[in-house]
Amino acid sequence: MRIYLIIIGLLTYVSGQLILPADPYDLIKHEQMIYIQNNNLLQTVLRPQVDKTSNQWSLKVRSELLYNNGAPNLENMGNRLVGRGTGLFTGINLSYSGKFVSFSLEPFYFTTQNKEVEDLNREGLFTHLNDVR
Repeated sequence: MRIYLIIIGLLTYVSGQLILPADPYDLIKHEQMIYIQNNNLLQTVLRPQVDKTSNQWSLKVRSELLYNNGAPNLENMGNRLVGRGTGLFTGINLSYSGKFVSFSLEPFYFTTQNKEVEDLNREGLFTHLNDVR
């Protein structure tokens, strides 16, 4: 009986969730879909999220040239870190999202210069917090 309940629980969990990647590359498409349909059921703040598509293949080929002339900015970069200088990301993503299984395969090439960042000449670390008397 216990095995039966565990199997039912796992099947319910698996059939109720499919993965929306945490990479911000696809985020704008989903935010636009929510805006057009005028529903706020899919929150885009926390990722990865639930996506209701199933039995769908996806092939994405992309190439990104990144340029940074200051200190690194980690916002909206996904898992790609580019320090000062240029970076190149090229990848092919093959994904399948089925009713009970999802997988993604993405061979990629990523190179970056990561030049030295000048010291910002900040003062030493703070010595006490505001709530310390």
